[in-house]
Amino acid sequence: EEVYSMAILLTELELYSYSRLYATDFNVAILERAMEGICPLGEMSRNISNYQSAGGRGDFSDYYHARYEHAVMSNGLKKNIVFSEHDLAVHDSFGEMNMIVCRNVMIYFNQNLKDRVFQLFSESLNEGGILCLGSHESLQSNVLNQHFEPLHSEQRIYRKIG
Repeated sequence: EEVYSMAILLTELELYSYSRLYATDFNVAILERAMEGICPLGEMSRNISNYQSAGGRGDFSDYYHARYEHAVMSNGLKKNIVFSEHDLAVHDSFGEMNMIVCRNVMIYFNQNLKDRVFQLFSESLNEGGILCLGSHESLQSNVLNQHFEPLHSEQRIYRKIG
């Protein structure tokens, strides 16, 4: 869902056509479900509410259509999304990114793995790139402190500095 939220945000800022989004997971089944862009229709009221409270500019229904008991995200939102298997625990840098959003993943990692992942993020981000973490992430890492400066500590948003 998060990659589609980012696609909607970039669409409304008229930046989507200039963007490429990478949605990664180590679980292929989750990736396949995300590629389909399908979610139960009953969950859409929460998504619509979140969209409106976040300042959505249009009608959320412009971004999906109902099919039976499901909502299907529009193909226009899918066109610039690359879905790829990637395991933070074992794989190397994914590429040169301007922003990485990693929410509530590292809460499951020990400190050594967290340090490895922060190093991976540092290698993957362009200079000045943005790192957005989940609100429950523990941020006690020398790697994080060496390579990132807080832009908004409360929201766990950082900028790569070196």
